[in-house]
Amino acid sequence: MTSTPDAALARRGRGRSPRLTRELIISATAELLRTEPQTAPTMARVAEAVQASPMALYRHFRDRDDLLLAVARHVFTGPVARIPKRATWKRQLRAWMLENYQQARTYPQLMQLALGGDAGVWLDDAAALVGILQRAGVPPEAMAAALYWTSTTTLGHCLVAASTPVDIPTAQLYAGLGRLPDGEAALLAPILAELPRASDEAFELIIETTVASLAHFIPRAR
Repeated sequence: MTSTPDAALARRGRGRSPRLTRELIISATAELLRTEPQTAPTMARVAEAVQASPMALYRHFRDRDDLLLAVARHVFTGPVARIPKRATWKRQLRAWMLENYQQARTYPQLMQLALGGDAGVWLDDAAALVGILQRAGVPPEAMAAALYWTSTTTLGHCLVAASTPVDIPTAQLYAGLGRLPDGEAALLAPILAELPRASDEAFELIIETTVASLAHFIPRAR
């Protein structure tokens, strides 16, 4: 059976440490980001996870930002692989959008870094989206506009999801109502309890609206 970085990492503590590789470091860092999304993955913490010294990591990565960008490239190629290959373009587009959204929820630190850092992180993702838009019937002259519209709509909501706590502190929100005028507080009070699940439901609507909006870029049949 072929050994994977995750499998090698899981075996740490059983005898000798696994050989330190770039792939093992990336896998370990991704796992730290997944399990502890609100804690910064320092080089020291990553080194501890792979049973190495922090200096050993610098043989594979220039610095922490270089490591995190490599992890982002690793993580954000996953959604492309999970898009159903033989599905209709509408199902593929829904999958593309939902996979990106779920990655934003799972790896909020990476999403924020990738959107503000190396644009090359998104090239595989963009190429997959272009393929879907081609199957939808978007002509070459409208492709750039359709790509921009679809990707910014999706990634904008992904960034909001990455910046929003999974558990919205509704108690703090209710406490904050006391600082508002009575009329404004009365408008907000009935909906605060619904906010924890509102973002996911809203993104489902965004998906359907985006699928429908592509008709703008597709020429009507004569």
